Amino acid sequence: MTISRHKLFRMVCSGTTFELTTPEKTVQANWVDIVRLTAYKADDFTIDTLCVEITLSSGQVVTIDEDIEGFDAFLEGVRQHLDCNPNSWMPSVLYPAFTENRTVIFSVR
Repeated sequence: MTISRHKLFRMVCSGTTFELTTPEKTVQANWVDIVRLTAYKADDFTIDTLCVEITLSSGQVVTIDEDIEGFDAFLEGVRQHLDCNPNSWMPSVLYPAFTENRTVIFSVR
């Protein structure tokens, strides 16, 4: 099942877990359930929006973006639990502007 970034309501990170809530359902996972993170920019007409696609070991894919509640806490959790520092990948995703710049920022393989 894939959850689009446009349906995501909020994200809560605590300890070894994170929780994604949409109007229809809640997905809870452990940080160790993440098998891949892909960062990219979505072209939203006049601005770019930073997005992160989360692939879980169950095969579920969830896409979050910088506008959802809890996005910064998720990036901090990625840094702490997956040893994936946003400073190492964010410049290559953000620049140049209005280009997707899709980049795998974490993978267990």
